[in-house]
Parts: sequence; structure tokens; C-alpha cells
Amino acid sequence: MSHRPDYWHDYILHDFDFAPFPPGSQILDVGCGSGAQLRLAESRGCTGVGVEPRRVKQEERLSPSLTLIRGVAEELPFPDASFDGVICKVVTPYTDEKKCVAEIARVVRPHGTVVFCHHGPGYFLRYVLRPPSWKYALYGIRAIANTLVYRLTARRLPGIFGGTMFQTSRQLRRYYESLGLFVRVEQPSPRFLHAPVFIYEVLARHDVTHASLTSSRPLARNEEHGAMAAPDAMGGIGADRLSAAGFGQERPIASNDSEEGRAKNRRTELVITAK
Repeated sequence: MSHRPDYWHDYILHDFDFAPFPPGSQILDVGCGSGAQLRLAESRGCTGVGVEPRRVKQEERLSPSLTLIRGVAEELPFPDASFDGVICKVVTPYTDEKKCVAEIARVVRPHGTVVFCHHGPGYFLRYVLRPPSWKYALYGIRAIANTLVYRLTARRLPGIFGGTMFQTSRQLRRYYESLGLFVRVEQPSPRFLHAPVFIYEVLARHDVTHASLTSSRPLARNEEHGAMAAPDAMGGIGADRLSAAGFGQERPIASNDSEEGRAKNRRTELVITAK
């Protein structure tokens, strides 16, 4: 299927930087195609390798030095912590998104950078409500249905019906939190019916080690016990209605790369249960 070239023009962030990596970085581009993003990274002094499920002919490659490996996002053929940065531009919609994000988190080094662009729900809503042709309307309906099934069952629809999904910032952040990734930059594209069409993100990988966890976790635990011991400070709420959880660096709300960020992460969260 094809449509007019300007169909998505007003929704694309044309100045978004897909290669914000320092010179000397080793970069992986997941679903690299002909290598446009890798060529940009190479122009900035980086070295890179691309993964693509199909065979890309030499004449299709935008850089003669481009190294391409056949593979899929859910099973990247690299050891843990192999790259300083990872690019994944509009690939997650065509994968098992949870496995794709987990593999990317696995191969990026601590303090490394991950650049994503996802399809938001507005992408397929526009196909359904303002389709270039009836085939695109069916494609949008199929993708929305597949996404809903995946959210409910963690399984995609069989065959061609399960080929595409949309992503949401809320669901993505759940994956990131569990994998030690945090969002440094999020730039949703212009919206269609109040839903983002594309979701552009720059993420960083935490350096979470046993030592760093044990150093801050006791502090959080002490704060947790202190909070539970002072119900009067909560306006007379009884301890039986309070639950407290102390966190260190393992569930961050800020970067662990600075003392200020680590201080924010050493926190206690209180939940008040209704009577």
C-alpha cells in the first residue's frame, strides 16, 4: 500500500535528532533499513551496526561502510551491554513491543542512550477516519484491534491480523521502569483527535548495581518506618489505613547520574486506603 507523500508531513518532527551521541560511540540501529540514521551517526564520529530482518542489497545502502546483520528486534544477536547508543525508529509497532524494548535495554551499556520513535494511537485513528483508501481504514482497524488484544492477553492476533500495534507513553514507561531505563526527553508529535500520532523519546540507561542499590535502600527503609510511626502527622489517619513503600535507585523518578537525582529517588510513597 502507498499513499501521497505528504499524508504524514504535518505530524512528523522533522528536526528531531536521531543521533545525539558523542563522537566515538558505538551505535546499534534496530530496523535500520538502508541506514539513514547510521549514516548520520557516522558523520558525527560514531561507528555503528544495523539490524534488519530482510536482506538489504549493497546498492540500497546509504553508506558503503555500513555493517548490516540480519536479525529481529526481539532477539538481538549481541552480548549484553554491547553499545553506547541504540536507535529504534518506528520499529516497535511491528514487533512484540515488550520483548523489543527488553532486548534494547539488554544491549545498551550503563549510562547509554536509546532513541525511540513509536506509533501512537493517533496514527491508526487517522487511517480509520481519514483513510487514503479503504485498505488503509481496514489496516487501521486491524492494528487497533491487535493492540487491544495484546494489552488484555499479552498475545498478538494470529497471522496478518497481528502484524502492527500502537504504543502509549503510559505503557512504555512501565516497560522502561522495569528495565532500568528512564525518559530524558519525550516529544509527542501533533495529535489527531487528541491522540499522539508519533511518540519521540530519548532514554538513558541506569547504572544499577548491587552496591548502589544497597547503599540507598536502607535510607528509604528508615524513612518508610518513620512515616508509618507518625499517623498523627497525617491528619489523624490510623496506621491501619496507611501502607508505605520506601524506594532507592531501583524505581527512579529522576536520573541517578547526579546527587540531586539520587536524593529524589530516595523516597517513601504512602498510600491511604479508603474506609
